[in-house]
Amino acid sequence: MARPVVYPDHIEPLVRFVEDTAPERVVAAAHDRLAADTSVKDMLLASALAVVRSSDLPPGHHGGPLHPLAGLHAVRHIAARLPGEYAMLPVIQNVAVANKHIHSPAMGPFILADAQPVSEHDSLEGTLEAFRNAASRGVYNACDHYFLYLVERLSPMQMLDHVLGVAIPKNQLDDHYFLFPVFTWRALEYLGWEYARYVGRAPVRYVTRPTADASLEDVD
Repeated sequence: MARPVVYPDHIEPLVRFVEDTAPERVVAAAHDRLAADTSVKDMLLASALAVVRSSDLPPGHHGGPLHPLAGLHAVRHIAARLPGEYAMLPVIQNVAVANKHIHSPAMGPFILADAQPVSEHDSLEGTLEAFRNAASRGVYNACDHYFLYLVERLSPMQMLDHVLGVAIPKNQLDDHYFLFPVFTWRALEYLGWEYARYVGRAPVRYVTRPTADASLEDVD
């Protein structure tokens, strides 16, 4: 039976705060924590981990973890530029959006399962080929498992390159196929690459979902 992912002890309670706080209370509650002793980085990490674990990607690109993750790079830089308590505002907004998506009936209930890495005969090249093959068929659960194997063996940029190999051909349909993985990787530069095995799963699942056939002529 599948179980939800459980995060490291130092961040799990803050993740549960983002998940469990009632939407009508989350703005004030996030402000109070930031005004006390919770760092911006910890709050944004908790927001990212919460929305990945407890919010599903609906059809299209509005909802789930997409915008909370893709916007995190900008949020942390805006927060760094704002003076005093104004610096809390973009962080609180990110937490509130993540919390809203977690509690939305259109995006949940959802649980990110504690999936295990899967390889093809413990071969890096074989697993990359299996990842590409599964992605071409839209088998996102298989890609999820292959990603967990590959992310332990490739550098961040190597892994992003393979994800974009899947995403770029679909970008003519929706520019989020490029934006979501790229800006999630920018967020991971800040949060720490060790969280890619959780956070990185969302854009991988997004870019490997089946799409309708399209051509540049259709877009034009």
